Amino acid sequence: MNGIKVSVVVPIYNVEKYVVECLNSLERQTLKDIEVIMVNDGSTDSSGMIAAEYERRNEKFCLVSRENGGLSAARNTGLNMASGKYVYFLDADDYLLDESLEILYNKAEKDNLDVLQFVAYTFEDDKRQLIWGKGSTYCYIGKYDGIYKGIRALQLFADNGDIYPSCCLMLTRLDTIKENNLSFYEGIIHEDNLFHWELLSISERVSVLNQPLYCRRYRAGSITTSPPDWRTKAYASSCSLLAAEKFIEQHPEIAGATTMWYMMSWLNLMKQYWFFMDNATRNEPVVKSYYDAVSHIVSQYAGRENKSMRLFWNYRRIYSMCRMVKVIIKSKLKRWK
Repeated sequence: MNGIKVSVVVPIYNVEKYVVECLNSLERQTLKDIEVIMVNDGSTDSSGMIAAEYERRNEKFCLVSRENGGLSAARNTGLNMASGKYVYFLDADDYLLDESLEILYNKAEKDNLDVLQFVAYTFEDDKRQLIWGKGSTYCYIGKYDGIYKGIRALQLFADNGDIYPSCCLMLTRLDTIKENNLSFYEGIIHEDNLFHWELLSISERVSVLNQPLYCRRYRAGSITTSPPDWRTKAYASSCSLLAAEKFIEQHPEIAGATTMWYMMSWLNLMKQYWFFMDNATRNEPVVKSYYDAVSHIVSQYAGRENKSMRLFWNYRRIYSMCRMVKVIIKSKLKRWK
């Protein structure tokens, strides 16, 4: 072993306004045996130069620059360079509390974990107040006091409405990722959904720390706050479904009710995206191809118990008309009352 306890991967792309706060939080970490792998993903602002200064002044920081390939590609670049016992992914416009990595590492070691999930404070870019607690974006509803097989943890998260798939909210044993050849799907948004599901599905020891150790910024122009592009979202879900189908074939032991639930949730998302699209977008050949590509999965995961989804996939135009009629009837009934 090289003595590195945690490898921190920080993808950087045009975040000159925020990256100093992020990297400063890593310099202040009370856990000292860490490496920080900064991946400059083709930034066109001063982000790369700022990161280079941290590399010059701190031997724990390493900067690698690459052509812009997106968040998944940047994370994969850093993942391939990681050498610590655990790996952690930090977004460059957010930051950690000073003791975060030490708390996570100690618990992961004590319980011999593959994955340790935790939660986050949130704050708005123009306000510095950290928010967390009941009703906040990242706060577990259920109680998770044990150590679970990953597939069981996934089921509990689904049962309790506690699905937080962000890779920034988990510390992971690097060998668990390497031994199972896991990586982030490149070229799509919401890549965390697939990675998180794959990782937990094959993990033997998963635990939850319902303690906010991460500070997530809400800012204009980020993926989270930008207006939704339903075409792009449908593409991402289609890619995730096809990748998940292959993953299940490679890991037949994960087949069952929990896996079915997650496959159905992605199918339902695609159905929702279709309803939000305008007719011109729906009729684009490329958009139709996203739905056609995964239509065979519907027959496998949406049997007699889900006639609604089967009808949607086979007769989307008719299904949409029926749905509109229902909305109109409900509207008129309200007026009559």
